[in-house]
Amino acid sequence: MSKLVNKTPLQYLMLIIIILTASVIDAGLGDTSNKMLVRIPTPIIYNYPSAPPANQLLPYVLELMMPDEDCLLPCFWGFHIGQDQIQEVETFVTTTFRQRPYHLLAIDRAESEDQIDSSTEGLDFLASFLPLSVDGDSIHLSFGSVEDLLVRIDVDLFQVTTWSEETIYSLPEVFSVYGIPSQIYLRYTGGITLGYVLVIVYEEAEFTIEYAKNFNDVDDEPLDEMDRLIICPDDTTYDSIEITIVSTEHSVPVRDTLRPPLDNLSVFRPFRNVYFMTGLTVSQFVDIFLMHTSPCIEMLSLHELRGIGYYG
Repeated sequence: MSKLVNKTPLQYLMLIIIILTASVIDAGLGDTSNKMLVRIPTPIIYNYPSAPPANQLLPYVLELMMPDEDCLLPCFWGFHIGQDQIQEVETFVTTTFRQRPYHLLAIDRAESEDQIDSSTEGLDFLASFLPLSVDGDSIHLSFGSVEDLLVRIDVDLFQVTTWSEETIYSLPEVFSVYGIPSQIYLRYTGGITLGYVLVIVYEEAEFTIEYAKNFNDVDDEPLDEMDRLIICPDDTTYDSIEITIVSTEHSVPVRDTLRPPLDNLSVFRPFRNVYFMTGLTVSQFVDIFLMHTSPCIEMLSLHELRGIGYYG
């Protein structure tokens, strides 16, 4: 009688499994010419070569910075706020300057409000680039988006006269190209060495330009609270120029990007409008820069300003 007789169903099942397993092992040890190979995909590695030397980048960067009648602010470097996608910016900067974007902020809307800078509130993404460096970080660019739409650009230019013979975004040039701004704000800065920050606001065009200057007197006595600071049309030696472009439809109002904020006048040395700080209207201030009706503009001294309620 066959040995298969009288086996239980479970025993039959185990026998079938053993036979199938042996067949698979035998096939694996035999001819492998027709065997299907499973390949694991090779991970994609993105290489970002070093940025070109500054002397190669500089001419192109200067060309991009020059006023272009086909791309005036708030258009910047060919990008249009509230229209273009953030990926277009990343591709352009990575390709042109061969530098990987640094993601400064990836803001989670669920975060508590006290963790978010109010001027960047609502942004999903903020990428930062340093395409040009001459004796330090000379140009700093940041691009913000909401749902992949480009809605903010921040441009910081440091010590422009050290790396450019052009008067990039000088006050007379800006007034000549863009006309009379909505408002001009000024504030005192510094301690022993005084300085000022001046901001021109173009609300309809949705951009601001901020100029910072410190008075580092070497040969003369340092300025004190009784002295008046001067702002001269021919002076282009700003320590920094900062441009902020926003889409107010998708972001905060342009005046809310100022730091310190305008609404809190208890801030030490706050921004106040140009009439409060100089006695000049916006139009009068602009005329001096365009028509040279006066060699310079004097800011009221800290002592004078404190007498009319300036906290600083």
